[in-house]
Amino acid sequence: MKHVKLQRLCAVLVVTLMLCVPIATAEEAESQLGWFLELYGFSLELTPPAPEQEATLTCGAAQVTLTEALYDGRWLFAAVHVTPVEGSGSLVMPAMAGKNALTCGSNGELPKTKETFAQAAEAAGKGLCAVAAYPAIFDDPQQAGSYFLDYRMLADGSFVLLSGAELTAGGETADASLRVITQEALDKEAEPAAWTVPATAVLAGPVETRVYVPVEEDAPLTALNLTRTALSMYADPVWEDIMAGTRITLLDAAGEPLPAGHPMTGSTWALAPLEDTLEVELSGSMIGLEPLRLTLRAQE
Repeated sequence: MKHVKLQRLCAVLVVTLMLCVPIATAEEAESQLGWFLELYGFSLELTPPAPEQEATLTCGAAQVTLTEALYDGRWLFAAVHVTPVEGSGSLVMPAMAGKNALTCGSNGELPKTKETFAQAAEAAGKGLCAVAAYPAIFDDPQQAGSYFLDYRMLADGSFVLLSGAELTAGGETADASLRVITQEALDKEAEPAAWTVPATAVLAGPVETRVYVPVEEDAPLTALNLTRTALSMYADPVWEDIMAGTRITLLDAAGEPLPAGHPMTGSTWALAPLEDTLEVELSGSMIGLEPLRLTLRAQE
């Protein structure tokens, strides 16, 4: 994963788009977000439906298509398919890769090669065009936390840009308006060009939240807000005092840790019913050498 802050909007292209969530990609009907999450050991159980409407626009040397927008009420993920425009004088590449990155990608998606994007462009007698595309809301710290950008190279020379962030507010929909930024002639520090494509991501499934409080007296945990979405369970603690670095682990009926949820944050857990009671384990330097186990009871 790569955290990248990119230059803001230079020009605006308005295209109306409503996305069903998540949307299948153009490449072999495979969910690119599902592929990405599996790199981190998380299996995306949602089946991507056919898109209601698809947005494709030409941005200089690149043709860009928003193909997936997955929103579960907490996190927004996006996948964007980028293909080179036929006859263009530039070789398109992911902006976060860098011109000296290998053309085979960094996640093992293609057979290993030693050729860099710069070398491939020189061999083809072309310049380079770097492309970035992600939901514009990610640039607003009032609406989203830190976000990730990554990419997947495809065998036909195109690639998929992948991104995601936790949003500060939930709702039935999320603003998935796409920001596309391209930069030609990287060595000449050319001014970037940018577009915005309005888009809306629809909630992937129901969202349920229960508040749990400790049965034990004088516990360092005041409450635990547990939210179950279509993707994961999110555990948000409320502490009696500041408990920096303290980790909460959800336990199953046998006292074993629940599997982790989607891997972009450490506070998600695999989907499970929101029972009336819950066992958790607290660990960290402020807890002590031995983990502390607590029983939590759901408030009515």
